[in-house]
Amino acid sequence: GERGLACATYRAIHLPTGSEVALKIFHIADHSAKEDSTLLPREISTAQDGHVCRGFLPVYEAGWCDDLVYVATNFIAGGSLRSLLENSPSGVDREIVLEIFGQVAEALDTYHHNTGNIHGNLKPENILLEKGSQGYQVFISDAWTAAIPNCKQANESYAAPETWQDNASPVAKTEIY
Repeated sequence: GERGLACATYRAIHLPTGSEVALKIFHIADHSAKEDSTLLPREISTAQDGHVCRGFLPVYEAGWCDDLVYVATNFIAGGSLRSLLENSPSGVDREIVLEIFGQVAEALDTYHHNTGNIHGNLKPENILLEKGSQGYQVFISDAWTAAIPNCKQANESYAAPETWQDNASPVAKTEIY
């Protein structure tokens, strides 16, 4: 069968800083996958530099514990683009759409140019929104999931068709799709 992982997300307190965080815990189904864990610290350290890539969710801490991978990120109380869409039965105002997608495009471009990486799993659930007096601020989450062994990346509903042909790897131009 397909080797994959199960994920649970919790609202928690990061004890060293006292900050409220989203704590994601992944159970690695393939116990031998930990042998590939050398990738995880490099990708997480890239994500921990989230302040360099404006628009990406900063990572407080991450690591392995037995067959679990944990990642603590900022907690964004505003919800996701998915929740905004679901709570807007008559549609989202054009100006809000332009504001959100402008920030998403800028963040993806900056991330790719600063790190050489692509997100690989961009979908409404991974676009978090914080509404303030100046409008929405976008935070893209889960850019580091590519580092988790056996983590199926692109969601077929949102991936460019060429990423599903011949098991092609996503590239920067497919992120825009």
